[in-house]
Amino acid sequence: MAGSLAACGGGSGSEDPAASGGEALTYWATNMAPTVSDDEAVLTPELAKFTEETGVEVELEVVPWDSLYNRILTAVSSGEGPDVLNIGNTWSASLQSTGAFLPFEGDALEAIGGNERFVPTSVAATGDDEEPLTAVPLYGQSYGLFYNKAMFAAAGVPEPTDGWTWQQFLDAATALTKDTDGDGTPDQYGFAMTGASVANSSHAAFILGRQEEGALFDEADNPT
Repeated sequence: MAGSLAACGGGSGSEDPAASGGEALTYWATNMAPTVSDDEAVLTPELAKFTEETGVEVELEVVPWDSLYNRILTAVSSGEGPDVLNIGNTWSASLQSTGAFLPFEGDALEAIGGNERFVPTSVAATGDDEEPLTAVPLYGQSYGLFYNKAMFAAAGVPEPTDGWTWQQFLDAATALTKDTDGDGTPDQYGFAMTGASVANSSHAAFILGRQEEGALFDEADNPT
């Protein structure tokens, strides 16, 4: 998953914050920490540094993910959106197509380091590459598998190597799954994924599925 920073066409108005004459910018940030107040505690000092450097005040609102998309759509329809907001990269292209976002190009893009500042695949995920950028990468997440060396050693299972196959992965997971108290139900599992999180579980399923050459759509373009 990646997050992007976008400039809305609504809000208080100037494409150049330094030209806003000290007016406040409105900023909708996504809720990334366990609570909204945790995000506020992290972001507020950083925004204070921005204000100190530019003279521009920032009115922060942290918006939970479950209501963010509808808030954005309402803002696009009404023209009363924030000056800057975070969006998920899965929304970038559709929101770009609304025409409600200001482009990041020319001097505005160069002022933040230009395209060269960003990982190319992250830039590509921000929208239609045939249209001017309306969002730039803000952060990204990397997913990986971790293993417990002590559990592997105790079970006599060889540790993973660079040439590990999916069958070896399944064999190790099976060998590490144990019913240690004999009640018929495993109490040690050889593989675990994040539970009760649709977003995290779907990301892991996508990554693992694609590594196994799984297809997202069949030959008739139906989702698999």
